[in-house]
Amino acid sequence: MSSDSDWIQNTLEMAAERVSDLSPMVYQRFFAAHPEATELFGNDEGNMIKGHMLNGILFAIMEQAEGSRQPHSASYWASDHVAFGVSMPMVTSMFSALIDSLAHCLGEDWHALMALAWRRQIDLMLPHIEGALASPRPIINMSDSA
Repeated sequence: MSSDSDWIQNTLEMAAERVSDLSPMVYQRFFAAHPEATELFGNDEGNMIKGHMLNGILFAIMEQAEGSRQPHSASYWASDHVAFGVSMPMVTSMFSALIDSLAHCLGEDWHALMALAWRRQIDLMLPHIEGALASPRPIINMSDSA
């Protein structure tokens, strides 16, 4: 394996062999760091919202590693979270919770190059996310453009 894309894909394939849903593990770590974020998810007992959000994060990282998505595209979904009070510490904690969960899930099969690939792709996104959280994009009312 030579590319971040390969390492990330391999990580996800190995994790899928071990656990059917990574969401509970990731969000348990995330909520431990940010208990105030629990209420942002309302009544998500079936983990549908959490699963959907984690899936979006995973796709963004994978597509960026493959080259089909640019790091600045993370600013779009980040700016959508401003209204919910999502902060940069929450974002970095979510990414840490993801990496820690993957490492825990893979156990002895977790490789330093996997960690490096994940961290490198996330680090490319962080400045764009931070910028979006600091200056949210304006809301466009499509009915006014006609």
